[in-house]
Amino acid sequence: MKVIKLLTYFTMLMFVGFTTISCLNDDNSSEEYTSYGFVPALKLEYNVDSVAPIKKPTNIHVTFELKGDCQDFVEFKDIASSASDVKNFGVFGSQKNNSSCTNDIRIVTKTYRFVPTKAGENTIRVWAGKLNGEDIYISETIQIPAE
Repeated sequence: MKVIKLLTYFTMLMFVGFTTISCLNDDNSSEEYTSYGFVPALKLEYNVDSVAPIKKPTNIHVTFELKGDCQDFVEFKDIASSASDVKNFGVFGSQKNNSSCTNDIRIVTKTYRFVPTKAGENTIRVWAGKLNGEDIYISETIQIPAE
């Protein structure tokens, strides 16, 4: 009786061990994967003469740095703001990991289309990184005409 219990226990242990090991990923570090996140902005600019009235787009030029050819710009993403006259956004990018990348640094400028919903003073802020755990922004205040 003890032998049968011991064999049953041993068989169950082998079964659990085999199924656990066979389901594990082999962690082959040569597999390429992509991660996504915000890229710190370096500069925020706009041409005062091109500021459009409410509900019409104003082009905002955002400059940022991409490290190597494995980082790419994906899109601009809105970041929540507590004030209605403040527009927070960030540069969202991708990075290929575990692939051969160059070490060059590319300075890139992309155009963000800001469409204000109210006339008067509007503040636009682009995410520029973190300092002591706090988000930091580069900001510009724009006077939006009613018409």
